[in-house]
Amino acid sequence: MEKTKRKIYKIGLFGYSGSGKSCILTALGMPRRPSPSGLSALWLPMGELDNSEHSNRLKAGKQWLEAAITQITKGEVPPPTAISDQFIFEYEFGTPEGRTFRIDIFDYSGELLNTRVDESQIAQNLRKIFSELDGILILAEAPNRQANSRDNEQTYHNIYGLSRVFAQVRSHKQEGANFDMPVAMVVNKWDRWSPDFKPLPSCPVPSFRSSNPNIDLTRPVKIPKNRFNFPVQKKLLDEFIGDQKNPAHKGLYDTLCNVMSQGNFELFPNQCFWQQSSGKYR
Repeated sequence: MEKTKRKIYKIGLFGYSGSGKSCILTALGMPRRPSPSGLSALWLPMGELDNSEHSNRLKAGKQWLEAAITQITKGEVPPPTAISDQFIFEYEFGTPEGRTFRIDIFDYSGELLNTRVDESQIAQNLRKIFSELDGILILAEAPNRQANSRDNEQTYHNIYGLSRVFAQVRSHKQEGANFDMPVAMVVNKWDRWSPDFKPLPSCPVPSFRSSNPNIDLTRPVKIPKNRFNFPVQKKLLDEFIGDQKNPAHKGLYDTLCNVMSQGNFELFPNQCFWQQSSGKYR
């Protein structure tokens, strides 16, 4: 009896420079403390590869991710992806109920950063990309409460840019319902803004060993020990989005709600990355 081919879900990742995309991809690809909820995420080794575009993007993603893991083990920020980079990362996600999901994450952030084309053309390109995806992950950087308004201007500018692009994606869809796929808006570096977040002294992460000689995971990496209570932070984030004093993030939230089909959109907070060498949040 012929086995049914396993479904591979395709998730598109979108976010401007500085949104924390590199840190999230790297964190998913390296050893870390188990999730309190019992969820799991593992970066998969590459199988047989050919000279196809998909295989080349997998190989490029592997090279970038290994370099990024090396940086994080040193307590440094992983290298940003260039506009020309087109990576694919393969992961296995699991739940406590025993369900597993094979997911390919496609990094499409270069589409947003390409200044050689206008936003209308970007929207048309993204519309074609969306037709091939099973879900979308959008990263929106939280403002820094400790910074002045001028320092946060670039963050707000990027958020407005995301809103305009996704609004135009919908305007180019001439007929039918809104895009019918799961979409998550992740407000990254949320603890830079949350008034409830209180970091404690840093603590070492358990040591790990890697079969890759270029990746040293035997030396503990310091990260802040914190009390990131998700239900509490989610409530604070909902209040932040509902506050008219935060028009950029509220505008992106409303745009995505209007573009995506009902029940397929959700909002999440996510923590910062701790840079060991400088002792600062990034």
